[in-house]
Amino acid sequence: MSTNRVIFTIGILILAVPLTGFPRMWDEVFLIVAGIALILLSSINIWQRSIVKRLQFHSKQQINQDSTNEEVAPSYTSEE
Repeated sequence: MSTNRVIFTIGILILAVPLTGFPRMWDEVFLIVAGIALILLSSINIWQRSIVKRLQFHSKQQINQDSTNEEVAPSYTSEE
């Protein structure tokens, strides 16, 4: 399951907690654990996206450098 789906599912569970009828202590513990899980999963999701963007940016730069080097690079021939 992707992190976006897990975050969405935890959000729905948090929405349903007041309707479950569990004792207040259990509700509070569940909400604290779910909140920590949301923070961690969101952080991981943001971190992964930033890494992917950096890798894509660097690969595009590398492709651009390779194409410009091929166009600019002189071809040397030996003249005897």
